[in-house]
Amino acid sequence: MTYLFSAIAVVVLPWRKPDLWRASPASRIKIFGVQIVPVAGVITIGLLGFNLYEWLSNSLYFVNSRDSLYYMGAMYVLAIVVYVVARIVRKRQGIDLSLINKEIPVSRRWRIRLSRPVEGSRLSRPVEGSRLSRPVEGSRLSRPVD
Repeated sequence: MTYLFSAIAVVVLPWRKPDLWRASPASRIKIFGVQIVPVAGVITIGLLGFNLYEWLSNSLYFVNSRDSLYYMGAMYVLAIVVYVVARIVRKRQGIDLSLINKEIPVSRRWRIRLSRPVEGSRLSRPVEGSRLSRPVEGSRLSRPVD
């Protein structure tokens, strides 16, 4: 069930948060001009939907009994209760948990260095407008010079 929500999120992300999607390396993976990650998400939704149907309709899996459904439902209710209680407790402490779901802005000041840059790849060239120091020995990240 949890994977189903993740698959829905990957399908919705390009339309809901286009800037975040374009900054992701996954947005550049295309086959015949079609972005493959949302397509894989749709396929995954179909597969997981079929699995849910089978689990709930076929007694071979032993998850469609009343007791099993109560247990599964109780686990989701318990998770929601824990989240709501944590929000209330942290709000009283002055911590806003809604900020957890906010995105971290993409910064062009940092870039990942490959151990051996691929000739012609975007990562083998310096990022325009940034001043990069030499990487620390063994480090994969370059820090901007202050």
